[in-house]
Amino acid sequence: RSSDLMDTYALLLAAKTTTSRSRSGDDADGGALGRLCHDLVSTDARRPEAWVAVALYASRKANEKDKAVTFAEKAISLDAKHALAHRVKGELLLEQGKPEHAVVALFQAASVLGGTRDYATSKSLVAAYLACRKYKEALHAAKEAARPPKTRLLGPSRNPADDARTAALVGTVLMTSPDG
Repeated sequence: RSSDLMDTYALLLAAKTTTSRSRSGDDADGGALGRLCHDLVSTDARRPEAWVAVALYASRKANEKDKAVTFAEKAISLDAKHALAHRVKGELLLEQGKPEHAVVALFQAASVLGGTRDYATSKSLVAAYLACRKYKEALHAAKEAARPPKTRLLGPSRNPADDARTAALVGTVLMTSPDG
């Protein structure tokens, strides 16, 4: 299908837009994200990828943060097993200062992913737990991210950069925790 993984592309565009806006003060790439949203919704508004992209676009506007969460929820209503929709919803809730709700959404994203490890979801889940001052849960989530993925026929395939990032994630939790 033509919209597969276009929400991931929207995530990259949103990150690029945020980075370029912070450097130059303008919104040069915001038009690309807006056009992508329009194209995805016009192509098939029944696909979660379209609504994840719209949520990311809405999240960039200060007065549309609640709408962004609603768009992420629409994506989830179309496909409850769409991990990126749960992750985006969780990250939006965390930005809004609702870490308890963010934990639920991010935990759901991790559950949907199952045995695969997704660093971005793990990092957001750890941040949400830390915002809730749930250090034990944050440490558990960080250690889960550091565990090697389930072995495949040819054995585990692990990127060395993942090891460094997950070790840093565990270190962040230990540094933040009052128990050390």
